[in-house]
Amino acid sequence: MRFRPLWICFAAFFLSACELVGTDEGNRGGTCGQHSSCPSDQACTGSDCVDMLGRSFDVTAIDVEVCNANLDGEPFDSLSGTPPDPQVELRFEGRVLFSSSAHDNTLDTTFTLQDVSVTISDFSDSFVVEVRDDDAPLSELIDTLSVDIGYPGLRAGEVILRNQADCTESPVTRIAIHLQPSDGAW
Repeated sequence: MRFRPLWICFAAFFLSACELVGTDEGNRGGTCGQHSSCPSDQACTGSDCVDMLGRSFDVTAIDVEVCNANLDGEPFDSLSGTPPDPQVELRFEGRVLFSSSAHDNTLDTTFTLQDVSVTISDFSDSFVVEVRDDDAPLSELIDTLSVDIGYPGLRAGEVILRNQADCTESPVTRIAIHLQPSDGAW
């Protein structure tokens, strides 16, 4: 009977040690088969866990979904009754990375970017996206939104901001910024 408490302690120690080895933190800089086997600040290259921070990322596209009306319920293109003509400006660390032309009469569109890259130094970094309705000669601001990076999105190659679908929070219901490591690490 005296050995039973000792056996329980040994079993508890063994299980806790196994749990430590089984966590992603126990695999820092190790080999991997998927992102979840790496610590949260690293990603799996297909064989090794590598740091995500301090790495250059190509920004390849911005997906935008907008509402047909502003927060007052008035259509953006009230004279023609057509959907807005979204135009975006992407900023990072105070500098403009990309300014698009307008995409005519659409609520859902993708802007493709070329030769745009950023270096992510902190998971709390954010992109700022200004979305406008560009109806020449007027350009009406739809909204300016901050899209946080965070490690799950950086690992997945897409950082997303979603607002309420009923358009009461913002006339911009979704922004997705597509990212990939410039060095092709994953």
